[in-house]
Amino acid sequence: MNRRQFLAATGIVGSLGLVRTSRGGGKRALSVLVWCSERAASYDGVESRVAGYLDRALGAVRDDVEVVAGGRPIPLEAEGGATLMEVRWPGMVLSGGAGHGPVDRTGDLNVLITDGDPRGWPAGYGMRGIAAVGGARLLSAMPPADDTPPVVPYSAPAAIAQLVLHECGHALGLEHAHGRVAYDGDAVVVSPMIGGYAWADDERRRRYLPDDGNVCGGPILPAGDRRRLLGLEYGPCARATLERYRPGVLP
Repeated sequence: MNRRQFLAATGIVGSLGLVRTSRGGGKRALSVLVWCSERAASYDGVESRVAGYLDRALGAVRDDVEVVAGGRPIPLEAEGGATLMEVRWPGMVLSGGAGHGPVDRTGDLNVLITDGDPRGWPAGYGMRGIAAVGGARLLSAMPPADDTPPVVPYSAPAAIAQLVLHECGHALGLEHAHGRVAYDGDAVVVSPMIGGYAWADDERRRRYLPDDGNVCGGPILPAGDRRRLLGLEYGPCARATLERYRPGVLP
């Protein structure tokens, strides 16, 4: 049993989202809270960048999305590592839902941005209702979502922006098999749920990508040496699943 399965089995995942936002008429919104570590918050525009890209990507799929900054910066002993992303942050969200600690409210999706080195492992993590991603410095270098097309040339800042969508996709029930790799002339366009795995070595591809295609029945094409383009919105297979996502209800 991995950490994600363990946390779900022990009730952490099902205990999240004790505070929800809603829109007129009593309709429950898909609430997304973006949090920054104290170090991440020292970079200008990190929260607004993340909120903007999430709002665009999720808003393209459904009309009940509310993305807001979570609150005051989160004090952390470390900015990266598996313990922080897979154990410490989920525990802080759980405690916050119960009214304790620096996380004073929770949403359907609770995203933590840190100043961790994205070249380390893991660069990000996502489980039901929770995501964490390092690389705040790079995120601050991305232009706002309103000034950025949905498909961009590969760059380190764009790769981290896409990683945020990748881990948030996991937090909303998506898997790597919901992604796609598409050819566009001499370029290859990689969707968020595939991300950097498109250029991984054969062993990592076999480990992290399905060998029988994506959930829509299409193949996951090899990226090869084509010019690299990154999608900053979810692909068709991912959208179909996100449309069916029910806020506050376990699958």
